[in-house]
Amino acid sequence: MSMHRTNYLWKAGLCLVFIAALAACGTVRHEAQLESGYVPPALARVELGDVSNATGNSYDIDIETMLADALMERLAKENLLATTSDSEPLTLRVEIVEYAKGSATLRWLAPGAGKTVLEVRCELLDGEKIIGSADARRSVAWGGAYSAGAWKSIFRDVADDVVKDVATRLQPQGA
Repeated sequence: MSMHRTNYLWKAGLCLVFIAALAACGTVRHEAQLESGYVPPALARVELGDVSNATGNSYDIDIETMLADALMERLAKENLLATTSDSEPLTLRVEIVEYAKGSATLRWLAPGAGKTVLEVRCELLDGEKIIGSADARRSVAWGGAYSAGAWKSIFRDVADDVVKDVATRLQPQGA
C-alpha cells in the first residue's frame, strides 16, 4: 500500500472518530393508535393523569416528575393541554417501563456501553374507557461530548414523540 493511501485512510478514520465524538446515535421508536371506531371530540384536550415508574428500580433523580414536566410542556405547546374550563378532557396515563441513566464517558470509551434509555407505555382515556395507546422508546448508545446530558434530554425527546403521535391521532379526519 502506498504511503499516500495509508495517509488518506488514517485521515479518513480520524474524521470518522471526530464525527462520532460529536454525534450521539441510538434508536427511536414510537407509535400511537386509537380504538377502532373511536371519533375524538372536535376540540379534544388532554390532561395528564398518573405518570408512574413501572421499572421496579429507584433512581437518584425523580424520573416521574421529569417526564410529567416534559409531557405538560409539550401538550401546552401543541395546544392540547386541558384547562379548568375544558369539560371532559381526555386523560393520558403513562408508565415508565425502562430507564437507564447511562454515561457519556462510557459511550465515548466503548460505544454501546453506558447507554441511556427511556421507554414508556401510555393509555389515552375518555372518562374510564381506554380509547387509545401510545408507546415510545429512545436510546443513546454511543457518542461523545454531544451526548452528555442525554439522561435529562431523553425525557423531552420521548415526550415530543408521544404528544406528536397523540396529536396526530386526535386531529379531525381530513384535517
